[in-house]
Amino acid sequence: MAITATYQNNKEQASCVCDMCSTEIFINCMHGPKPTTPNKRGNATKPKDEIKNSKTVIQQLSKQGWKIYQKEVVCGTCFEKRGKEKKLNIKKSTVEPIRQPTRNQKREITLLLNDVYDVDKQHYKQAETDHTVAETLGDGILWGWVSQIREDVFGPDGNEADMLTVGEAKLWMARADEHITSFEEQIANLQRTLVNIQAVRKDVNDLLEKMQKVVN
Repeated sequence: MAITATYQNNKEQASCVCDMCSTEIFINCMHGPKPTTPNKRGNATKPKDEIKNSKTVIQQLSKQGWKIYQKEVVCGTCFEKRGKEKKLNIKKSTVEPIRQPTRNQKREITLLLNDVYDVDKQHYKQAETDHTVAETLGDGILWGWVSQIREDVFGPDGNEADMLTVGEAKLWMARADEHITSFEEQIANLQRTLVNIQAVRKDVNDLLEKMQKVVN
């Protein structure tokens, strides 16, 4: 760990060096005595290579964005850079290239489409679909490959079963329209009858009023 006892401006300091970029900062701490002037033998007393309040030093580093691991000290800038690189590597490792059909698989898809797709009518025969073609061929063939080749070479999606369903729906709609027309005619007749009844009722009321006047 790149945290060592040192002196700066005659103050006890902790020298903290980033193991990635060698950035160095100093934090106040407590450790052994500062070096003395050389003695008679020319040797100087070295400070103890031990920081007494290491927890305080680590707390101060954390406040400044540094990360302290068991065998490594990393400044905030390098820690952020490492995080971005890690995320980028994870994305690269998780993104797999889209699997494409081989030449032989394309040939197999085309051959089966020739049998099950009606080019003239522009739809699949019977109840065939892209999914049924892929399932029939197997060999890891995806229905999306079938769809792409069918669109590029043969024609749009759909099959005879869909066409029958559409035809049945149109027939039902036509019959419903006939019933609606019939009901509308009946309603119109009833409305005309009601108008006639109201007219007769008015005539009867007028006649009664005249008879009442004659009697009086």
